[in-house]
Amino acid sequence: MIMWRSISQPRSTQITAAPNSLRIRRGLRATSLKSKQDVNLIDSSSKMKQIAESWPVDFQDANVWKQELYSLLEGASERGDASSVRQIEELVEASPLYKESPLHASITISYENCNSIPDVERKFLEFQSKSKPHERIWGALIRTRLREGNVKEAISYFTKMKRAGVPTSHLIYVTCIDRCIEQNQLDVGKEFLIGAIQVDYNWDSKSQAAWTKLISAFIKNGRTNDATDLLNRLRVLNLDFTPQTNNVLLGLLSRTGQINEMLEMFQRLRSNGMPCNTLIWSTVISALATSNRRHETEDMIFQAQIDVIPDISLYNTILKAFGQFNKYEEATLLFEKIVADTTPPQMTWNIFFKILQKQNDPEVLLYYFDMMKESTLPNAHNYSTIIRILCEHGRSKQALKLIEEVQQVLTPVELNETVYGSLIQSLGVLKQPQVAMELFRKMRQSVQPHVHTWNMMLKTCAGRPDLMMEIFDEMRMEKEQEDVHTWTTIINFCPEDRLDDLVDIAAKVVKNPDVHFWRVIAKRTGRDLVMEMQAKENNSR
Repeated sequence: MIMWRSISQPRSTQITAAPNSLRIRRGLRATSLKSKQDVNLIDSSSKMKQIAESWPVDFQDANVWKQELYSLLEGASERGDASSVRQIEELVEASPLYKESPLHASITISYENCNSIPDVERKFLEFQSKSKPHERIWGALIRTRLREGNVKEAISYFTKMKRAGVPTSHLIYVTCIDRCIEQNQLDVGKEFLIGAIQVDYNWDSKSQAAWTKLISAFIKNGRTNDATDLLNRLRVLNLDFTPQTNNVLLGLLSRTGQINEMLEMFQRLRSNGMPCNTLIWSTVISALATSNRRHETEDMIFQAQIDVIPDISLYNTILKAFGQFNKYEEATLLFEKIVADTTPPQMTWNIFFKILQKQNDPEVLLYYFDMMKESTLPNAHNYSTIIRILCEHGRSKQALKLIEEVQQVLTPVELNETVYGSLIQSLGVLKQPQVAMELFRKMRQSVQPHVHTWNMMLKTCAGRPDLMMEIFDEMRMEKEQEDVHTWTTIINFCPEDRLDDLVDIAAKVVKNPDVHFWRVIAKRTGRDLVMEMQAKENNSR
């Protein structure tokens, strides 16, 4: 039996507050803004005026004011407010801080975040005329060119920066690639990296982060050929790969179905003494389990608990593997171990409930559901799973109790149409149309039902034609229905006194009727509507 070690816990850090004397200077409290988006232009102008009227004379005060200015810049960036950035720039230019290069670099980046490209170019030219522009200012200019898709000019500026002897770090690569990923310009990012390696640059291990981020983005978008091409180019640089890069490479081999190659690389890393962290172990175990290689997965799980102290991410991967191979006892023992060591996060509970769902035992589910509520607030998916299992086993009282509970516990945002639909479906299994009607009424106060939810409600009320027709009439008042599934349900269960009228309407409005639609009509009325319609068409000719 596997003897699991405890989850690694992060070391506690002690944060020492700054002295009060540094926080209050010349009548202005230098507190951090609670929400930059809540700070409007009037508040910003007022604070800038206060700063301008009481400029500091000693170094400690200057640091306080700089922090205030950085906070104002951050707020303006989040709002995309270039006019506020200009006001801050004017304030700095008229202050004793006008020579502070990092502050001007932050102003330039704020213009970039506000997509004010002319201001970025202006700041760059100002710096170029006085001294060497800061690396961050070069980076802002390069990123504006990438945003425009002008990779050739971005590379040109990058080359000029290197030739000017500007000290650079990996951050310029990482921030450029981050911007390309944010703008979904993966091809632009790839072209930039390929062009950048042509420039004489002393790559270091930290610079790999830019490559791995872009490679991961390509993998996420299903573009494994581009990811492989980038990875091969990275290999040419002959760097010692970081654990993060190794993990991306292993993940790429897994994604492209090269499981044997992935295993060979993993064993080579271990034999060479390369560090294999929990993320790498998770990647390998997940790939083996997904490929249904049971014995190798079990062997890798055993080795993992010897080589590393598992964290919650690795435990989640192992739980998924146990669930895939229906190893319920092992999954339960491991989960009990996790509970004993720490408070499982929501994702861990979701994985474990998915495993228990396969067992289809309501007693076990309820036991762990009650355990979960002691430490973690269940989400909509948890409630829906438990309620559905209870309904399938005919435990109507417990299911109805949870349906009532979920409406009180979940927030209006969580209680969306998907959740309501799941609850209505469960009430249909319980044959509780009246309760479903009350729930549907409540849903309509905040959610506009989709046709799928309307259809689900019609089926739930099929045993009560009066309720079903009430729902259907409300549905048609909003919009004439053309959905074939809606009309098939109505014709199948509507009262006899409305049948003929509804059939005639359905024949006119339903688009793309299927075979089941015609069969239901024939079953209820004895009429071959297709033949009738063809006869009418022939007579009209």
